Amino acid sequence: MILLLALFLLAFNGDAPATTSAISLPIAPHVLQQIEVRRGVWMGLSADLTLQFSSGGQSASCQGYLTYDRLKEKVTLDCYDLKKELLFSYKTLDQDFEIYLPAQNKVVRGNIFELQYDPDTRLHLRPLDLYRALKPMLVEDRQARVTDWKENTLKLNVLKESDRETYVARSLLVAKNGDVPEEIFYTPGGKPSIKITRKDFTEIKMKDLKRKVPYPRITEILSLEENRKTVLIIRDAQFYLHPPEWPAKYLHAGVPSEKL
Repeated sequence: MILLLALFLLAFNGDAPATTSAISLPIAPHVLQQIEVRRGVWMGLSADLTLQFSSGGQSASCQGYLTYDRLKEKVTLDCYDLKKELLFSYKTLDQDFEIYLPAQNKVVRGNIFELQYDPDTRLHLRPLDLYRALKPMLVEDRQARVTDWKENTLKLNVLKESDRETYVARSLLVAKNGDVPEEIFYTPGGKPSIKITRKDFTEIKMKDLKRKVPYPRITEILSLEENRKTVLIIRDAQFYLHPPEWPAKYLHAGVPSEKL
């Protein structure tokens, strides 16, 4: 692991891979540290979004309001049509989620990792997919394996154990500055499942610190098994060091829940 990361750093500097005796091993952990730095110090996010959905040659869109409390892993997302009528209202707290579908007067609740879909309800944007898209998940050194590197990018596999077997749970394309423009998530059987693409990284201001946060304006969530895609486009966003009392327009419009 350390050797491969050291080679990666040399590649980023534009030099040819060196012999092992020429590698400075102590600087290798900088790669994973840089990913963590680019993940940011922010703990809260509020955003105005345009959401675009496509599947089977059909497409639709809506305007959404998103809040994300990173400390509690709490997300709310309300989406409206052009008449400003609520299409769906969604929220999570850690692994529990709730989606309110006003047109069907229905609430769907469950666990984002053990979701059993209601046969009468089709959810285009699945809770776990949205959770994954909001930020790259933590990469631990013991799980990471470098498989390929070029001058400005590196491919990093993240391993996971299941039933005493080790498999690739996801692969990350890592940019020179630590951004993660692409992630692919795999099933325990090794089949590519979800591809997340992040584009148009922009420096967005923080509310309570005089600094900016690098964040993608456009995030695409593609189901590789069902050819189902969701695109999140940020129209306006604000980051917070401490999650605030959200502005009125970000107050969750869904039905109340005892758990969430």
